[in-house]
Amino acid sequence: RQLRETLLELLPIEVGVGVVELGLDGADAALDLLGVAGTVDDGGEVLPDDDLPGAALSDVVDGLVSKSVLVRESVDIAGAARFHMLESLREYGGARLAESGGAAPYAERHSRWYRGLAETAAAELFGLAQVDWFARLRADHDNLRGALRWSIDADQAEIGLLIAAAIWRFWQLRDHLAEGEARLTELLAAPSAAAAEAARAAGANALASVVYWRGDYSAARNRYEDALAAYAVAIASGLGVVALVYRAAAHQASRPEVQRKGPSPQHRQATHYQITCGS
Repeated sequence: RQLRETLLELLPIEVGVGVVELGLDGADAALDLLGVAGTVDDGGEVLPDDDLPGAALSDVVDGLVSKSVLVRESVDIAGAARFHMLESLREYGGARLAESGGAAPYAERHSRWYRGLAETAAAELFGLAQVDWFARLRADHDNLRGALRWSIDADQAEIGLLIAAAIWRFWQLRDHLAEGEARLTELLAAPSAAAAEAARAAGANALASVVYWRGDYSAARNRYEDALAAYAVAIASGLGVVALVYRAAAHQASRPEVQRKGPSPQHRQATHYQITCGS
């Protein structure tokens, strides 16, 4: 019992946004891991951190697997092993961490990590490794959803907008457009979105694209106008998004279904930036 209490004090093992209480049957593994913390996300990927460097990750995970704290998935995704926990353990750990008031830093770390994953995926989805990356995003969709939900609930719109802007093509191709529209709408309405100028512009453009692919061309035009206005604000702040402004405006201006009265003032302004800045 004394060992169990000591481990609870010294060895929090973060699981998503939860803490697993190893108990006496996990004592041997826990003793090897005292002072080490690592995060296991919803999809089963173990994320290194300052306390758990990558070099130590394998031994730590092996110890947790040997005590049935983690279970390796039967199928690897994109060549990478993945792990899960029993839902009862996750729920119990989450409740304990919530009681401690210490969930926020881990939720933020989780969300920031998935922002990086999403941005990497955006650059790879239409490259040679696109099959692997679509599989990766499918496997991590719940993690991305969790990161987006935290961004909204914690009013950290910049992180969520950048995630959503990076994965909207995944939503399109996997028929999650309604979900994407709902999350982007929430993020753009968040109080902190106004100050995140570049992220707001990227999110507004993603929302316009999602609405377009849902077939609401009139609403899409309005959304693209909003995106162009957001890009203009970002440009005025010197954030270097000129090429993105032009791409959004020129691409949509060429589509007859969204043209009604010729190029908008924002489109002409974007074209002007493209010509004068050479982006």
